[in-house]
Amino acid sequence: RARALLIATMSPEAEWASETFTTLTFAQQMMQVRNVEQATYVDASKSTLVQMQQRQLQCMQKLQEQQQHPTGNDTSEQARGGQECQRLQGEVASLERHLLTKDSAAAALLGSVGTLEAEAARRRKMEEVKDEVSKVMAQEFAALQEQSCKDFEGLRQLLEGRGMAPSC
Repeated sequence: RARALLIATMSPEAEWASETFTTLTFAQQMMQVRNVEQATYVDASKSTLVQMQQRQLQCMQKLQEQQQHPTGNDTSEQARGGQECQRLQGEVASLERHLLTKDSAAAALLGSVGTLEAEAARRRKMEEVKDEVSKVMAQEFAALQEQSCKDFEGLRQLLEGRGMAPSC
């Protein structure tokens, strides 16, 4: 689920009226946009992930069979069996690099302990920056609000001076 935020900035100056109109039109159109959630399903027979998991399982089963039933006494058979075992072990290792297995997840978590501390420090820094930006924005907003009040008061006094008091 995602949210979108559109900030439309515009100017009260007459020379920018066309830009302001275009911005408001665009903002109004964007308010009409609606996203529709749609689940995507992948057929298991076409899923590369499922195929890789099945291949890994097959390789693991062959390795277990070779360990339980070693090849005969013939040296050439033992050599072929050893080569096959090494090939299967290499293929399993390759598949494990591509698949998230229990062991690879544990290794990744153990390796990320230092990364967690760095992530915590980064989050603290982001919070500090967010707080500082919020503080500055609040100050700027207060200044703009104060200036707007002064401008409005000046306009009101000007209109009263000309005998055209605003009616509320």
